[in-house]
Amino acid sequence: MKTVSYKNPFTEAKKQPYYDTYFVDAKARIQVAEKVGSEREKKGLTMAGLAKLSHTTPAVISRIEHAQ
Repeated sequence: MKTVSYKNPFTEAKKQPYYDTYFVDAKARIQVAEKVGSEREKKGLTMAGLAKLSHTTPAVISRIEHAQ
């Protein structure tokens, strides 16, 4: 039986030219998402309630909280 060796996808990803920029951006989005979600829940607000106070839609709040 032939042995197959796989490359580590994380090591391979780090070789890409924009890896550092993407990583910093993704980390920042995740931090904002966690902060918005936790503060919203602390205040007892729903996504719809926060959206109304922010003059936006619940879909926008959802995208923010899901780091999209």
